[in-house]
Amino acid sequence: MNITKYGPTEPGYIFTVPTHLVTQGGNPTIYDTDGELVWQGPHGNMTYFRPEILHGEQVLVYWSGMATARGFGHGAFHVLNSAYEEIYRVTLSEDEGFVSGLPGEKPKSYIDVQDGFVTERGTILVGAVNATRIDPQQVDVPDGVEWILDDLFYEIDIVSNRVLFRWSTLEHPEAAKPVDSLRPVGDDGKNKEDPWDFMHLNGFVPYGEGYLISANYMGTLYAIGKDGAVQWKLSGLTGGDFKPGPDTKFAGQHNPRIIKQTPDTLTVSIYNDAKAPNQTFISPSSGLLLDLNFTSRTVSLNRKLDDPSEPVYTESQGNCQGLDNGHFFVGRGSVPEIEEYDAKGKCVMRATLGYEPYFWGTHTAFRLPWVGKPNTAPEVFACLSHGATMVYACWNGATDVQAWDIWTGNQGVTGEDVEYVTTVGKKGFETEARLDGIHSTVMVKAVGGPNDGRQSDHVRVQQSC
Repeated sequence: MNITKYGPTEPGYIFTVPTHLVTQGGNPTIYDTDGELVWQGPHGNMTYFRPEILHGEQVLVYWSGMATARGFGHGAFHVLNSAYEEIYRVTLSEDEGFVSGLPGEKPKSYIDVQDGFVTERGTILVGAVNATRIDPQQVDVPDGVEWILDDLFYEIDIVSNRVLFRWSTLEHPEAAKPVDSLRPVGDDGKNKEDPWDFMHLNGFVPYGEGYLISANYMGTLYAIGKDGAVQWKLSGLTGGDFKPGPDTKFAGQHNPRIIKQTPDTLTVSIYNDAKAPNQTFISPSSGLLLDLNFTSRTVSLNRKLDDPSEPVYTESQGNCQGLDNGHFFVGRGSVPEIEEYDAKGKCVMRATLGYEPYFWGTHTAFRLPWVGKPNTAPEVFACLSHGATMVYACWNGATDVQAWDIWTGNQGVTGEDVEYVTTVGKKGFETEARLDGIHSTVMVKAVGGPNDGRQSDHVRVQQSC
């Protein structure tokens, strides 16, 4: 990750999944504030990687599973502890009556490749899609459509995996009519392998006693009561139940989050792709903060997070995260860029990643504190080069390591007859050190942070580098 800073940034690590947009493969990855690798997790189809607080403890959460280029999939949310061990896996089984829209074997879990919000009550809000055959006489759909995706969202207890709340688009026709979708039908809707996704729920957050959800293909945010009824709608193009003010249009929105709330007002943040499916951009993509007034029924612009000197046009995905000091962290989704903006809206950091910029994306990116304490040992490799011993030390996932103590030996690898040689400051993910002379074995110890004193195995020095 290449990072350029234009001013002070918020402390914290960067969490994202650099993903190849063609192969859909990536790894949940942590970087430090300078773009150096801290931890790289398993490879696969993964998204929405970030830390959360679960029952007072910090955990890591990410989605993995099967997905399509059309933007839906089936998978599970994984919850890891500070040692990077999986402690919970949140799933939705076929007992919920799902019909997969994906070819191949049946999925083990049906959670969609969308948002996953961990609540203070130890639950997670997730989406799901169900390929559903409909009666065109009963559901208002364009001509020729017989199969659609019923978009659902759930609240699930993380520890017990018990479903606490379920909401279905088809069971709540007051939310939206399929014919009003911004997504063209094209060749979809003729069979269960190609159902028409008219709603595309992609964001969920607690709101009052209910929820605030996002329907990407409707360009709309919905407030849902605890009984499932729609309380109000905010349309990015028409305003919905609100009168839109200047510069409040949005389309293809992602990642709604509540920034501030009073009895009469609500400030919500979204990432605005500014593009409905198969249509042109209405503006450059941006983070967007909107103020809703329930007395006047108006929506006004609070803040727009973009850099006019370097406009970004995001075809899909993205997120906008509020930080503690008024800064905002903006992941550019299908564009492999990440930005941080200060409280005045100035871009103070820009990060890029991927050696093929048109084939990589981040889906989401977050900046948050984290303490990683791997259950694995530090790793060391050593080899001889021009009469010296080269040592390379690293530790996947360990945070706050400041330096490495290097110990060497000249007999075996049992740890006997070893002596301390030097301490070198940690430099990036892998620290290189040059020791004078030829040594037989090498061991390193971590210095600083919660992992202080943890040591590697004793390894034999290779005869050549």
